[in-house]
Amino acid sequence: MNVLIISATEAEIRPLLDSRSEWPSAVHIDVLITGVGMVAAAVQTASYLATHQIDAVLHVGIAGTFNVEDALGDVVVISEDGFPELGAEDGEQFIPLSRLPIENNKDLTPDGPVIPDVIPFMDRVQHLSAVRGITVNKVHGSEVSIKAVQERWPADVETMESAAVIYACNAADVPCLGLRGISNRVEKRNREAWDIELAVKNVNRETLDLIRGLV
Repeated sequence: MNVLIISATEAEIRPLLDSRSEWPSAVHIDVLITGVGMVAAAVQTASYLATHQIDAVLHVGIAGTFNVEDALGDVVVISEDGFPELGAEDGEQFIPLSRLPIENNKDLTPDGPVIPDVIPFMDRVQHLSAVRGITVNKVHGSEVSIKAVQERWPADVETMESAAVIYACNAADVPCLGLRGISNRVEKRNREAWDIELAVKNVNRETLDLIRGLV
């Protein structure tokens, strides 16, 4: 089995990289660091899948949560994601891509939710919460923009890459599982309230447990 582990930054999977000696020898595991943001994630993922034989993708990193009940350090599975910024503004109104007067091939343009094929992993992640995500170019940091995006596209978590990786994997017909450690709440920027270290520690632990079970 050939598995590709994808992360936006090396720091988000550093504990996993440091545990290579514990990776199962029966599974071939590659690592791809894409860089931050949906453009880099989509291009790097699509390019890699086009030139390598990959059976499954694990997309690992951190995320902000909209849910007040989520604890920092919780690990979640991305069950669906999307691009809530894709469209146009008309004053205070947002117009999604599907309602713009342009030709829109829905097979090519990610206008609605993107849903990953996680079937190969389901029996190994049932203990984790499945969440709906959004992928953005600009993380939200004001009450006005947070309220607006939640009304337009209700979601549990926010990242800058998830939907792009899922979209690229779906195009290549490769199963993809997104694991995210909750590092912060989506609110007015408050670095003192973040816990990136805990989020990274926990999501890497879950990822290591998962790949051990792939044998």
